[in-house]
Amino acid sequence: TPVQQQAPAGAVGGAIGLRPESITVRASGNTPVVGQVDLVEALGAETLIYVSTPNGAQFVARQNERTNLHAGDAVSLDIDASQAHWFDTAGRIVACQHA
Repeated sequence: TPVQQQAPAGAVGGAIGLRPESITVRASGNTPVVGQVDLVEALGAETLIYVSTPNGAQFVARQNERTNLHAGDAVSLDIDASQAHWFDTAGRIVACQHA
């Protein structure tokens, strides 16, 4: 995916760590990352949306407003890779692209 294409050389084949606020969930769209809502957790001032992708990756997105999404809904994810933590195949941090 385009997110993986942004990985630093040492992180190729490794993992990416993202904070929930770095992920935006959309009902559907043209983003390269798609998934299915597993759970919507309304916590008063914020909502957590748990999403699984077809390849088994799991994401948690945080937003400051309510949502009409429900478990089972197909969604697209916008990922802000500029906020990522990149890890090598041994789990060591390679790069943190934000301060």
